[in-house]
Amino acid sequence: MTPVMIDRQGSLDRDDALHVTRSHDGWTVTVHIANVPAGVTPGGTADIEARRHGHTRYGATATRHMLPPALVRRLTLAERTPRASIALTLQVAGDGSVTGYDLARRRVTNLAAMTHEEVAAALNDPQHAHHEMLTHAAQCAHALHDHRRTAGALAVYDLVRGWATDEDGQLVRLDQPDRNIAYIIVQECMIAANSAVAAWAVQQDLPILFRNHMAATAAPTAADLATDIHAAIASQAPGQLDAARQRLALVMRAATYGPTVRGHYALTLPAYTHVTSPLRRYADLITLRQVLAALDGDSPPYRITDLEVLAAELNAAAAEERARKSAALKERAHRAARATATAGTFSHLPPARFSAVLKRATAEGLFSAPLDAEVRRRAESGALALADIAHVLAARGDTWRPLHQALIERVAAEPHTAPSLLSIHTVSRGMPAVAFTCEVTGQSPKEVFTARASCGGVSGAPRRAASKKAAQHRAGVSLLAALAAVDDPSTDAIAETRSAPSMSPSAPPPVVAGQHPVSVLNEYQQRGRVSTVRWDMDRAGPPHNPTFTAWAHAEVPGRGELRASGEAASKVAARERAAGALLRLIGNGA
Repeated sequence: MTPVMIDRQGSLDRDDALHVTRSHDGWTVTVHIANVPAGVTPGGTADIEARRHGHTRYGATATRHMLPPALVRRLTLAERTPRASIALTLQVAGDGSVTGYDLARRRVTNLAAMTHEEVAAALNDPQHAHHEMLTHAAQCAHALHDHRRTAGALAVYDLVRGWATDEDGQLVRLDQPDRNIAYIIVQECMIAANSAVAAWAVQQDLPILFRNHMAATAAPTAADLATDIHAAIASQAPGQLDAARQRLALVMRAATYGPTVRGHYALTLPAYTHVTSPLRRYADLITLRQVLAALDGDSPPYRITDLEVLAAELNAAAAEERARKSAALKERAHRAARATATAGTFSHLPPARFSAVLKRATAEGLFSAPLDAEVRRRAESGALALADIAHVLAARGDTWRPLHQALIERVAAEPHTAPSLLSIHTVSRGMPAVAFTCEVTGQSPKEVFTARASCGGVSGAPRRAASKKAAQHRAGVSLLAALAAVDDPSTDAIAETRSAPSMSPSAPPPVVAGQHPVSVLNEYQQRGRVSTVRWDMDRAGPPHNPTFTAWAHAEVPGRGELRASGEAASKVAARERAAGALLRLIGNGA
């Protein structure tokens, strides 16, 4: 039997090795764990250093080992070198369930080191010395994974596109060397091993450092999250992937260590621990010391109170490290966005990247004519997200005001977007929730709804429509204009009941250059020059390059219903063209 150590090329800290054989109803998996406690005395110099570091840190150019490098070389599992180990033997059924396990001290004398790429190559080479064993390992890993997924675990691997979920349920990017079956073999066998040791400790009434993971109360099931992640990865859309990662970060709490069992949400396990990496993680070293004492019939070196102190230290250090990494990543992203915002070219940026650049530019007042032009271009094509509009509206300074006006006019053309935009705009600025009032006059079916929106002492104009929702949408546009301190382009969506001005309906005033055709058409309806304005919209073409055709209809006194169409790459632009064409029909008397 030759257990295999699967790790990066040149790795010096090999904690574990595995061997898999076929059994009559499944597989037998043996995981050998390096006997690191034998070389690290509790309270000694090396132990104090390991406790201070917490874990090994791998950098792009250097590695900072948890233990002194010389000690790591002496304790690591290695080829052609006898080593003491703790052997965990798992019985895995054909459906991937673990039906039994056993822990014992062992001594391994024959180990093989392989990289992830070498494992993949061996699986494709029937003549390879480890082909049969690795084939069993791959089959077993797939069964373990399928069983976890069936149980509801958040377990996602996409080796083609290079994405996976880690133990804590976060979506992580896989380095190129890890994008093969070897990654799944290692992950699944180690998760099974850690889970078995946790269950064994509970049965033995042995206090160890359990790895507990919780989720927010509002979190969906792990299985539902996995479905969403698969869909986001398959879409290959940066925006969907970013949204999926942000959603995971919101609903997942950070995993913590503790001497009591609280379960593991992402793995959907009743008990879990870390024990398979004692060279790299101090928590594993602590738990392995407890396990060895129990195997030898000795009293465990740590009491529950000791474990509580150690867990608090490790959890605090992990939280501090997460905060430090987050701040560094945020600052790096800000620097990159700041540099792009002042570069003067934006058309090549994908939506998520442009949004980040726009957010940084508006936060720091980095206005430029090219940025203004790009915002308008994306708004015209319907490619500007509501969050992007909110970023612009939050920008301070007179240089942004013309762009504020242009975007509010865009919203006026699509008033149904106003409530969502108001929500984003007010929440991002820490403002109170928007309040709507609505009054109704008249009798059905000729009811008139008058709505008004206000927020933080600022109110928009009252707006009328034939439905409550339509009135609130238009009132929302008016409030946005008031909050942005620009001219209000919103209008009522119902004809005035008072007498219309003395102007022939067949000869409306010409549309002034620069006026928004949809707004002009709404004004005509408000003044009674046309009535019953309605819209139809068709979509054609592939999802990545759609074509929208809008139809504008209006009743013109003395002429009946007129209609005109407009075609464009966005709904907004198509409606604008249809409105312009209809206005020309009305003006021509055709």
